[in-house]
Amino acid sequence: MKNIFSNIKKNCSKEIFGLKKLYYIVIFVFIFGLIGHAYGFLDFNFSHDSSIMVQSDSIWQIMIGRFLQPIYVSIRGELFSPFLVGILSLVYISIAAYLITDIFNIKSIGGVILTAGILSTNSVVTLISGTYIYLIDVFMLSLMCSCIGAYYCIKFKNKNVLAVIFLVISLGLYQSYWQVAILILMLNLIQDILSKVESRDILKKTIRYILILISSIVLYYILMKVFQIIYNVSGINSYNSIPSLSTYLDITNDIKLIKGAYTGFIRYYIHPSIHKEWLVALLTIICFSVNGLVIFAGSIKNKLSFSNYIVLIIITLLLPLGGNIVYVITQGMEHGLMLYSFFIPYVFCIAIFENNSIKFKNYTKFLYCSVSIITISILIFNGI
Repeated sequence: MKNIFSNIKKNCSKEIFGLKKLYYIVIFVFIFGLIGHAYGFLDFNFSHDSSIMVQSDSIWQIMIGRFLQPIYVSIRGELFSPFLVGILSLVYISIAAYLITDIFNIKSIGGVILTAGILSTNSVVTLISGTYIYLIDVFMLSLMCSCIGAYYCIKFKNKNVLAVIFLVISLGLYQSYWQVAILILMLNLIQDILSKVESRDILKKTIRYILILISSIVLYYILMKVFQIIYNVSGINSYNSIPSLSTYLDITNDIKLIKGAYTGFIRYYIHPSIHKEWLVALLTIICFSVNGLVIFAGSIKNKLSFSNYIVLIIITLLLPLGGNIVYVITQGMEHGLMLYSFFIPYVFCIAIFENNSIKFKNYTKFLYCSVSIITISILIFNGI
């Protein structure tokens, strides 16, 4: 028995790179994804908006700011097939998962499998499969483009234009996945700080990230208005869209929205709307607390500069706002479809126990690794 567990540990901790890692991700995204969602991919017994068989709502999508959806649907076909959109969605999730593991330096087979599982079986994907399946490939394409945008931000200093373009495409398909990129960028900065990157370089990266994000949302807004003018329609301010810019001039309302973004982000982890809510909430609190302590202890062990401590604290405090910024942009819109970014911190927990810049004794590392693995595994099996 001891040899069995030893072999499992050895194989799961083995590092994989490049095409081999992509191969593993595709395989396990499809395994978890089909186990969790094949019931929806293989029949037409749907409910709610998924009863729509022919997508003829292009004007409505343009009115609510998703002006690229009609273009994509015209390529994919208006008469949707559950199996086709399901398989396409898993392809897009696979690419997104590969990019995220590359950004967070997740290289172990075990870490790759956990990432594939949490990104393909979380409650957002389950909700889409059950009620909005005709749009599942659109949403996951938005996710993929958001991750590509973040990837260009982080990996290439001279590809800022491409980063902006992919973020605009993501926004034009479904706005809520923009905050996935924001959270990835913020967590990447935390990784850089723990790796003792100079505070001056952290500041430069932060400014560049902010400029790219602002450029993408401004360009998106301009294109949205252009499409609405071309199709002679007005925007809908009351449904998951960007309202008139004048609505942001009310400072009191802005503060209320920011507070709501924080409480909404934190509340989800305390009351996740999934099976065995109390167990998942308890494990999540323990998991995030332990990983928070690991980051804090790691920062002390690595003897960070005072300025990097300050930046680390600021970024940590801003994480809930970054992960739920669409709540502010849409003037308080809340929906289960908008929460995909809330699962990125779980992937970051995997990155923490693979971070070689944080040195701990074996039994300490085993403890906090086990907490993350158990929490994420339960989330995955909840989804399937």
